[in-house]
Amino acid sequence: MSPTQLDDFLVDHLAYEIRWLLRAASEWHAQNYMKLNEPGYQVQVYAADSTVLHARTLFEFFTKRTSFNYYGYNEYDIPLISSNSYESSWSGPIHIFMMHAQTRFNPPQNPITSFDGTCSKQLNEMPVDFAQEIVKMWREFIRHLRAHRDPHKQAMGVEADEILIAAINEAKQVLNNRFTRDRGIPPLTW
Repeated sequence: MSPTQLDDFLVDHLAYEIRWLLRAASEWHAQNYMKLNEPGYQVQVYAADSTVLHARTLFEFFTKRTSFNYYGYNEYDIPLISSNSYESSWSGPIHIFMMHAQTRFNPPQNPITSFDGTCSKQLNEMPVDFAQEIVKMWREFIRHLRAHRDPHKQAMGVEADEILIAAINEAKQVLNNRFTRDRGIPPLTW
């Protein structure tokens, strides 16, 4: 990709993924805390699905090279940004249970380890953990871009930082809007 295309991909596509990932994870967190359990009102499930979809897109961008169906980290001429959690235990359950309709006779071990490694959780309890891992990886992406020898990529590092700040602020609004602000929902730390 050309420098302009790289910048457009960051601003148009990667920013979209991080913004909706953090909003969806925040919505899942709010719904999980409120425990409304209204029949026909499955917002928590929608939020979990959205979180996983956007997380998977970013996990694959950060941990894989460009292929025929997606762009990878190497387009920005930076080192691989690995995720031990995603690569060793999260990827299998995400793909089997949420991304593909496939045989589930021998599923990967469930529960899986949380973001901070302190406990095991069921896959449907992991949206915030996935988002926290992506934020950690995004910060590594920023660091690599800012340290790049190419001034254009250094500027993209500044832009990536601004995108993350905006995404975090937008996610905070999910927990502080007229529907959620008076419910005592604990804040999330990104």
